[in-house]
Amino acid sequence: MQHGTIFKGRNPGVVLLWTFGLYILMQVHQYVGILLSSLMCGVSFEAIIEGEFYNQYCVLWKGLAALVIGVPLVILITRYLWRRSWEWMRFSFSGRFFGYGILLGLILPGFILAVLFSLGMAAIVSTPVRFGLVDLLSIIIGTVGFTTVVALSEELIFRGMAIREWALKMGWPLATVFGGLYFGLAHVIGILPRISALNGVWIVISALIASILFTAMYIRSRSLWLPIGFHFGWNLCLQLFFGATISGQGVEFGLFRTELSGPALLTGGKFGIESSVITYILYVVVAVLFLRYSRFGRPVLLDSRPM
Repeated sequence: MQHGTIFKGRNPGVVLLWTFGLYILMQVHQYVGILLSSLMCGVSFEAIIEGEFYNQYCVLWKGLAALVIGVPLVILITRYLWRRSWEWMRFSFSGRFFGYGILLGLILPGFILAVLFSLGMAAIVSTPVRFGLVDLLSIIIGTVGFTTVVALSEELIFRGMAIREWALKMGWPLATVFGGLYFGLAHVIGILPRISALNGVWIVISALIASILFTAMYIRSRSLWLPIGFHFGWNLCLQLFFGATISGQGVEFGLFRTELSGPALLTGGKFGIESSVITYILYVVVAVLFLRYSRFGRPVLLDSRPM
């Protein structure tokens, strides 16, 4: 990036359509993974798509497709189709921020579930002993692979592209709100047939609050790798370790399997703990801490309109 270059913001509507198209393109690996699962497990493609058949080997093949096809595809799309420098997006790799993000992403959902366990609203109903060694390895490799691409693609699309671009035109606060609504609607689209309109609104609100935290991490660290790490750690904790519902999707092949019961206000209902009021409070508190407090005076934040 050359010093003195003035970045001209793109049309917000074009950004919305462009990023959504790129997001759909990034999901190609899922269909490849389902095709491999179909061939290797001897069932039809439609049976897996419609949820009539799914086992630990489907988890493995989807995860391998994500690693081998999904990761390179996301990188190539970002590099050649978005046409913004990685330095401007703050996508240049940072192992330190990625590691910090993973650690925080593992701790926060663990804390929320601990609160629900203490209230009698969560229970472990299955343990890893139900799997053999090969099954366990399939689940671990597959889940890590798939979770990697989810964290990478969603943070790039919704924070590094959409919100970063909109902030040029309207500043961080408004861009974060619009980006959070966009993030929520993208999640609702995939589960519309299974939820009510009220649940859909609740999910969008949940995604908006989550997006506030993700964006706060991005702005404070001035690196996309902190929210990528957090997103990866959060999904890994809920999906692989606890086997709890995540983003409205039930998890059958976590190491443990956790069931939630009680008021949806606390447990998050069908969407999982991401829609719990406990999560909301924690997200807002952590976001405020990121943006307002530092050991060395006022935090240095990412400029929304860089030169």
